[in-house]
Amino acid sequence: MAGTSLWAFGPRSRARAVVFRVVHSQTMEYVILALIITHFAALVLLASSGESSRVISSVAELTRSPLRALDVAVTCAYTVEAAARIFALGFIGHKHAYMASVYNQVDLVIVVASWMSTALQFRGSDSLMTRVRFGQLRLFRGVHALKRFKLATSVVFIAESLQKSISLLRDVAGITVVCAVFYALMGMGIFGGSLRRRCVETANSSTVELFYTAVSDPELFCGDVSNVLNHKGYVCPGVYDSNSSLFCSDMVGNPQHGYQSFDSFGSTLLVMFQTITIEAWQEVMFPIVNAEYKASAAYFVTLIIIGTYFIVSVFVAGVSGVFLRLRKEHQLMLRSASSARNNGDSEDLESEIAVRKLIRRLNGGTGESFNSVAEAAMLRKRLLEEDACEETTAIPSGVAQPKRDRLSAFINNAQFDRLIKFCIAANISVMAMYRFDLSIAYKQYIAFIEGFFLSAFMLEIILRGFAAKHIARRIATFKLSNEDAMLIFDAVVVGVSAMVIWGKGMNLTSLRIPRLFKTFGAAKPRSGADTIHRVFRSLGSLFSLFLFYVAVLAMYAVLGMQLFANRGVSGDDAPRLNYDTFPQAMLAVFVTSTGEGWTELMYHGVQITEAAIPFYISFFILVNYIILNLVIAVVLENLELRDVEKTIVQSRELVKRTVKSTMRNRRFVDLMERARVKSILTLRGRRWTTERVHRLSPWLASRWEVESGIAKAVEEEIAESLLVRSKEGTGENTTLVMCESTFVHMKTPAIDARVDMAPAEVSSTEDFLVCSKSVRAHDPEIGARVEMILPSAPKAPSGMVHGADSDDVRKVKLIFDDAASDASDLASSAVLPWYITDKSLWIFPSSGEVRKRIKRMLHSNIYERVSFIVVMMSIIAVLATKPVDQENRLQMQVDAVNFAVCGFFLFDFALNVTAHGFMLTPSPFLGRIWNLLDLGILVIDVMIVGCPIILGASYTRYWRRAFNMAAPVRPVRIMTRVKSMQRLVKSLAVTLPTIGSIIMLTGGMFLAFAVIGIREYGGTFYSCNDATVSSKLQCVGTFVDIGGGDIVVRKWYRNLFEFDWIGSAMLTLLETASLDGWTEVMFAAMDKTGVDLQPQFERNWSASFYFVAFILLGSFLMIRTIIGVFIHHFGMISGRKLLTERQKLWHDMHKVAVSLKPIRAKVKPPRGIRRYCFAIVNHEKYRSFVLLSVSLNAALMATERYGDNGTLLARVRAMSEMCFVSIYSVEVLLQVAAAYPRVNYYFSNKWNAFELFLAAGSAATLRSKSGSVRDQIGRPFRFLRVFRVIRHVQSLQILANTLVLAVPSILSVMGLMLIWMFMYAGIGTQVFSNVKYGVALNKDANFQSFTSSFLLLFQVVTGEGWRQYMYDLMVNEPYCVDVAGPSDCGFPDGAVLYFVTYVIAMGYVFTNLFVASILDHVTFGVLRESAVVTPKHLYDFQEAWSLHDPNATGFIGVHRLGEFLRDLGTPLAVDVTGKLANKSKIFRDQAMHAASLWRRRIAYEAIVVREPGRGVPFTQLLESLLATKLGASALALEARLTRRRRLRDIDHWAAAVVTQAHVRGFIVRRRLRIERSRLKALDAARCATRASRPGEVTHWDLDC
Repeated sequence: MAGTSLWAFGPRSRARAVVFRVVHSQTMEYVILALIITHFAALVLLASSGESSRVISSVAELTRSPLRALDVAVTCAYTVEAAARIFALGFIGHKHAYMASVYNQVDLVIVVASWMSTALQFRGSDSLMTRVRFGQLRLFRGVHALKRFKLATSVVFIAESLQKSISLLRDVAGITVVCAVFYALMGMGIFGGSLRRRCVETANSSTVELFYTAVSDPELFCGDVSNVLNHKGYVCPGVYDSNSSLFCSDMVGNPQHGYQSFDSFGSTLLVMFQTITIEAWQEVMFPIVNAEYKASAAYFVTLIIIGTYFIVSVFVAGVSGVFLRLRKEHQLMLRSASSARNNGDSEDLESEIAVRKLIRRLNGGTGESFNSVAEAAMLRKRLLEEDACEETTAIPSGVAQPKRDRLSAFINNAQFDRLIKFCIAANISVMAMYRFDLSIAYKQYIAFIEGFFLSAFMLEIILRGFAAKHIARRIATFKLSNEDAMLIFDAVVVGVSAMVIWGKGMNLTSLRIPRLFKTFGAAKPRSGADTIHRVFRSLGSLFSLFLFYVAVLAMYAVLGMQLFANRGVSGDDAPRLNYDTFPQAMLAVFVTSTGEGWTELMYHGVQITEAAIPFYISFFILVNYIILNLVIAVVLENLELRDVEKTIVQSRELVKRTVKSTMRNRRFVDLMERARVKSILTLRGRRWTTERVHRLSPWLASRWEVESGIAKAVEEEIAESLLVRSKEGTGENTTLVMCESTFVHMKTPAIDARVDMAPAEVSSTEDFLVCSKSVRAHDPEIGARVEMILPSAPKAPSGMVHGADSDDVRKVKLIFDDAASDASDLASSAVLPWYITDKSLWIFPSSGEVRKRIKRMLHSNIYERVSFIVVMMSIIAVLATKPVDQENRLQMQVDAVNFAVCGFFLFDFALNVTAHGFMLTPSPFLGRIWNLLDLGILVIDVMIVGCPIILGASYTRYWRRAFNMAAPVRPVRIMTRVKSMQRLVKSLAVTLPTIGSIIMLTGGMFLAFAVIGIREYGGTFYSCNDATVSSKLQCVGTFVDIGGGDIVVRKWYRNLFEFDWIGSAMLTLLETASLDGWTEVMFAAMDKTGVDLQPQFERNWSASFYFVAFILLGSFLMIRTIIGVFIHHFGMISGRKLLTERQKLWHDMHKVAVSLKPIRAKVKPPRGIRRYCFAIVNHEKYRSFVLLSVSLNAALMATERYGDNGTLLARVRAMSEMCFVSIYSVEVLLQVAAAYPRVNYYFSNKWNAFELFLAAGSAATLRSKSGSVRDQIGRPFRFLRVFRVIRHVQSLQILANTLVLAVPSILSVMGLMLIWMFMYAGIGTQVFSNVKYGVALNKDANFQSFTSSFLLLFQVVTGEGWRQYMYDLMVNEPYCVDVAGPSDCGFPDGAVLYFVTYVIAMGYVFTNLFVASILDHVTFGVLRESAVVTPKHLYDFQEAWSLHDPNATGFIGVHRLGEFLRDLGTPLAVDVTGKLANKSKIFRDQAMHAASLWRRRIAYEAIVVREPGRGVPFTQLLESLLATKLGASALALEARLTRRRRLRDIDHWAAAVVTQAHVRGFIVRRRLRIERSRLKALDAARCATRASRPGEVTHWDLDC
């Protein structure tokens, strides 16, 4: 208790203390939990029964409704609890007050809202407020009551961490708002009223406004209500066909009950949000394309790229990043608390908790460091070995172990594990052979085999349960390990499956497939098994996240019931999902969380209440963008390496990278030689060994020697850099060294200086400590032994590792297995193999002038540009190519371009072969994979040009189609010429195999559900076209169609999706996992009745649980796990995931620092009007005024509505537009006048040029007539004004500049995606151009041209509608006509292969690559975190630099460095002034001395990088300050080594400079002494001469 409660009761009040103890007791928490559960159930029953909206006129009527009475009673209890808490804590005024807690704030809102609702009901109101009760929001308070349990604490932490992380993304939200306003204003200005125009049935074009009949199936949107032939949009048939009565009209209204339009700002934002969520966005884009122009699709494409794939990814990355950091802190707190509570002073060294405690204890309670981690690991290992020895001697020889121990040893044996895995695999294989149409005998055989395996599994579970020690106690205390959880899961699965023996239930043993991927024993680090192990380790956190997800679903389900239950609009348009009961409401919100069909539910709910819009939007953002993406964050959390592991991996990667780059030149010769040696050994029947290889190939032997020498040199450099000395904890010297990429920690008291002796000089009688480890089998690249030759030291206390240390010196000697020879000598003495020649084409030597000139030509900028131009010409030729069955008027031009492209690249091939040789040269043309791709494309070009000539009449349409399908690979040539794309492809090629294990696990889960689906739904997805029949036997004959009255033949149809066999079941589950139209499959399963029976509406509602479980496991868990593992491994390859948090900070800040450039200082004009202009634009209120003007202008533009011309608001907007344009023009004039000393300085700032462009364009198009050309031109100038907000809000400007740095890598990913889409679009155009229209394939979405194919494939990339496109392209006879010529039939197998490969590549590879690239650039630069250095500090450096470099030359003099550092201030500069007033004199002296040393270090670095005649450069000084501030630990290993060498050189230079200064000073002082002595001697002689001549006096003699 703190402060005063209710302004009367102090902290020592006895009554307040009593109330405090009561409300914070655990008993009261349980009482509140019971109340919350009771209230939640009451709210569910109230909403489903409809009593929540019933009017109450008296208390007596309230008592007749038990549910309402219970609601009021619980509200009273909540009120009493809130009052008691306010009395105990105080309302406001201190940090422990009632309102300081978010939970208390929510409670107070619930109480107030509940009483307001009750009061309105007593007054007879039936408003939204009377139906909606917020009591369900207290579910999290109920979870908070269970905070003693770890699982509940994790759920509470998830909620709190989300709150904290979102608060750090304010700037991202600001950028999002600016972009949203821009797109909304642009959409309103361009597409306002477009969705009103549709083709209607009427007599003629003049009567469309008088009477018409709306055509609704399908709706035909049109372009021009004047009904004339033009190029705008779709022209209704009545305009050009006299037999048609369809004309364009804008009197129909907007779709979706008028809410889907661009007529107002709010409706435009709603359409934009629908587009960003990529749910049914094509239902908006294609109508706009038909109503306007085809180029209108660019609006939606760019909105999805920027909104969905960039801004949303940045937001998700930011939330995930903050969540991971907070989660790490929370886990440490939980472990610490659990260890202190359960173990007291004792420590379980086998638990991670004890390791964390040990680390903190060794590090003095300051967290983890290299030293503390290493020492903790060594101490833990030693004590574990001692414990193991004690356990070994505990049981005397000859005494038998207990039965449970023997059984445990048998079960934990590797052979038993393999046996169980074999049984699981065999069982699943047998189950996968099942089909619903198998004969009874085969089904009996399968059932017998399944019964055998089921019995074996039951025996296994019994044995495992008996061998598991204390499992019952762990279950009761909720302290289950992963092995315990898997055992319980297996027991439940086998138990449920055992019911099949009695003819009940289903066989679920296929769900045991994850045990196939569980490794026995320790897994190899960074292997597939290790990845799966880490994923399994995250199941506890994922379960906590699942509970949080379920709690959110439950709250929104109750809220949905209160809004929509039993109030839906009936009819054919009503969606199948509803909120009438709690299970149905949970299913509805679950479907909404998948992103499928939520817009249909929202637009249906709008007919009931407009609250449906915020209901669905808030739910979608919370669940889809935050909660579900936290699955990726949890997976990344468990895949993250420790800092020590990251350093080890960095060292290994540095060695590999250095060796690879050095040995890169002649890798093709190595490959050829290995192939030759391998063939020889194979023919001789010998195994591959190093000795045999070196004996057969001197080339490989010499290359191995060179490689070993380089690797050893790099290892020695790394080992020296990682020799760290610290004095933490006990104050004794500690050293961390790397022994075979493993950290070894040495810690002893100081010893005498005998350590300086060489190894040969040390007496043999002295003891030495030797660290010698053999090379691990899985780590062959490092083969060093580290020997520390140290004299024996006094015995260390218990628990320490013996070793030796010294305050001043230490001798570390690296002894390698094989002595390294000089790499350069070996490289020069290597002789090429006999079959490798130095002459290309056996004619041109490498030293010849011909090859030199050709190489210079190939690498010249002109040739590269010409090559790119030819590549673009080849791509244009592909775009101009039409399907073989269509006439192409540009075919001659296409053929000419094909000849030119083929000729150029034949010439390019000849040049490359001449310059490098084709194959048998040291660096041949075939030695690069990119050249092989170029060669393959060249072969295609040659065949395209040559085959028509060679084949002549035999060149049929099939040949032409084949070559047209191959031509779209031409854009791959761009990839072979862009280095960034090549690096990206290499990273992707290395990443994909590493995630193969998790992909196999996902495939296993799909297989398990497919096996269950075959048993449950095989043969049931069939139906008759006559709904009145009940079975297949009755589906014969004819019936009368109710709709048209026609006589129709009954047919028994099969759905395109089904579970009849394992292949179709896997395809159906893949479609379901993609979340595209998956509800259609679920509804079909919910209607199933049996094999060969007619489906009935929701006859099998429980089937929804199967699909919900599969979505949760297959899509939400496994697909996002693949994404997380992909991002992790891609980050490992790119190096991002190998960085510690401090190194990530350096990476981000260094990237910003390199991008910064000096800016010109603002110079005040001396006098006149320009001085006044300068004062105005630099006034502190000027920025606020401009920001307010831009905001008001955007707000007024947002009030525009379609068709409000001539209204008062329109006239106000017109007048305000003139005012704002005048303000912007005057602002530009003020800025130009304030630019001094020259006006052109104004244009040096890009923002100034942007604002001048907007002002000039706005002024030129002012007062233009609505709809005119000037008005169309002037619209972009008005929309773009909103971006001016970014300039005048510094945090947004910094964030925007930071995000721009990510654009180059994102463009590389987009380039790869475009190349892939281009190839598939070209293939689709040639293959599927003639397929007849279907459900989704229509005049808007088809493959009839390249552009329409490309747009359709972009829609498929978003995951929207691809299932139905695939089904339409699978059409076959008798539903199409297959003739010898052009056929309108599809390709069933080809369509499946085409779309499945495209969806997997684009949806699960390239899209994740896009997200991974975003994550590589989104950390400290985006979040508002209190880091050591932030982008704002770097921009402060830029501002301070401009004061000393007003002309932005990029250099300042060394003499101004000290003044600049004083102006810069903290944190980049050291500033101790003003902070030492309360410190002791010794402390002040030490601080001043440290600051002096820092300044001297910076001065030395600045002098070294100084350019003569110019000064210290901007970027290099900023890098030095940043590196010095963050320290060496912030640099990656390679950068650390580079900086270490640089600092060493600087130290040597500084020492030389100081020595030289001392020497020069000594020389100067000696000369001065000699000169003074000479002068004194001369003076003495002169005075002596004067004394000899006393009569002669001059002014020189006065001194005498």
